[in-house]
Amino acid sequence: MAALANRRFALVFVLWLALPAIQGPRAESPALVAGMPYDLELDNGSILRGAVFRERLKESDYFDVAGIGEHLQIRNYRVVQSQQRRTWQATAGLGALRTLDQPSLGFGVALQFEIQGAVSLWAAAPPAVPQMAARAGFSRLSGDRAILSGPEISAGLLWLIPLERQRRHYFRVSAFAGSGFYELLNRNIDTTYAQTTFLSSAQLGYLYRAGTWGYALHYTHTYFYDTNYPLHAGGVAFTVTYFSEEK
Repeated sequence: MAALANRRFALVFVLWLALPAIQGPRAESPALVAGMPYDLELDNGSILRGAVFRERLKESDYFDVAGIGEHLQIRNYRVVQSQQRRTWQATAGLGALRTLDQPSLGFGVALQFEIQGAVSLWAAAPPAVPQMAARAGFSRLSGDRAILSGPEISAGLLWLIPLERQRRHYFRVSAFAGSGFYELLNRNIDTTYAQTTFLSSAQLGYLYRAGTWGYALHYTHTYFYDTNYPLHAGGVAFTVTYFSEEK
């Protein structure tokens, strides 16, 4: 019983200390939506997690705060971004590759355009845990004898490993597997063939991050499956990434 009484006394004492911040002179708040929870930072530096906004009356805001009370008047505060959200990123890139085998096919230079999206597996996941990623792209392999071109879709994993504490420099690794939907133009007989095949790709390189934007240069490698003529292509790609949160 004594321990319970001490806990109640401590809670009342903390609330008494916070009253000047809760009932301050002026609100510092954006447009809030009734019924939605917000994290609030008070003047004394304390943070109220999950305060549910109820209404605004005479330039004062009222919240329900679990464990403290309902319809509390809070005037001097600011809304802070929750630290428990999953992060995501969107990437666009352009690559120039050369075929590494099957010279009989006559392919030379390959161009790739791609869009990637990735999301963390959970909030505040460590860098060693990969992000789930999806990729959509377009490849064109051209040569004197044939042209292979078409869209691609794939899914895989993405790692961004920081190289220093400020988290501006990253080691970037990704791996994908999926399908390509190609048209093959045989220039010798001027005939086009449609083909759907398995493909895999990997990227390895360096990313520099400035706020919510990142810029990467990396080696990229793609494998095109074919029962008779499987093909590898490798080269350099440049990508630009937008991050959902700012470091």
